[in-house]
Amino acid sequence: MKESELLEKFRSQFRTLLEKTGLLSINSYIEEANRNNRKIDLLIKLHSQSNQLFTVLVEAKTSAYPQNVRMAVEQLKSSLSESNQEYGLLAAPYLSEESRQLCRNAGINYLDLAGNCWLAVDNVFIEVDGKPNPYPEKRPLRSVFSPKSTRLLRVLLNESKKSWYVKDLAKEANLSLGQVSKLKNRLLDYDYLEETSDRKLRFRRAESLLRKWSDKYSYTENQVSTFYTMLDFKDIEQDIRLAAEANRMEYAFTMNSGAIRVAPFVRDNVVFAYINRDISELSKDLDLKEVESGANVMLMNPYDEGVFYYKQQIDNAWVVSDVQLFLDLNRYKKRGEEAAEFIMKERLQPRW
Repeated sequence: MKESELLEKFRSQFRTLLEKTGLLSINSYIEEANRNNRKIDLLIKLHSQSNQLFTVLVEAKTSAYPQNVRMAVEQLKSSLSESNQEYGLLAAPYLSEESRQLCRNAGINYLDLAGNCWLAVDNVFIEVDGKPNPYPEKRPLRSVFSPKSTRLLRVLLNESKKSWYVKDLAKEANLSLGQVSKLKNRLLDYDYLEETSDRKLRFRRAESLLRKWSDKYSYTENQVSTFYTMLDFKDIEQDIRLAAEANRMEYAFTMNSGAIRVAPFVRDNVVFAYINRDISELSKDLDLKEVESGANVMLMNPYDEGVFYYKQQIDNAWVVSDVQLFLDLNRYKKRGEEAAEFIMKERLQPRW
């Protein structure tokens, strides 16, 4: 959508909105006005029933990704005078809940073409929320949650305070420069990365991104094999560890087997482990019986090698990273969400 088209649709919608209240009327529109040495897309003069005059500075964004919204909010705030009769307003084809919250937190009004609005002018307050997006994105954020793409997320989430050049990120994440460049642009759009003056990338809003990833993730994306054994929980874990090490298999405990080592209140009698080799070979060595129900051992071939990134050694055993542990637990039954929130609060948030 061109900016001129957006502004034309916005003017019509804004006029209709004010007419419904009967409390404010439009005096005039001024396009491309100047304020503090910068262009304002649209300046609207309003008057109230008591003939008070108000000015609304409108910033139009045809592409309203969170990064663009944050920039627009800052531009509006710097353009407003100290007068309590001036207000900033962001216009866009559609604003996500995240972007709408960003505006509200900054005290900036908004109106999108879907009909979502937050308008607080003098004693007039209008809020409309939850209208669906009539302009679906051509490049949604979910593209960064594909198996290989998440290798980059793992690096950023586990090394959140480090600044990176693209080539160093690509090397660390075992991805091509082209892949990382594309992902970088998506994360910049959604305000999860910022670029420093020396062209390094700095991660931001780690918790928000991990929770969005968690909404899309399920441990069943891995190839899960289910078994039963008469052995005790701790004994079978030790046997898995020793057998994996003896056969030079990469392994890492997860779910309850990982959480019990970092969140001691977790109690469950099912063993979970990632194995990077043929699981049938290991199950024969351990005399595990494959079952369709009633399993107490679940071995998983990972959907991507990234699940082993940043694994940690606890009590002589390898456990997946806290990031992977959160992902696995958060969508798992049997108090998994409670354990995931413990890991978020006690282990991840302090690091970020």
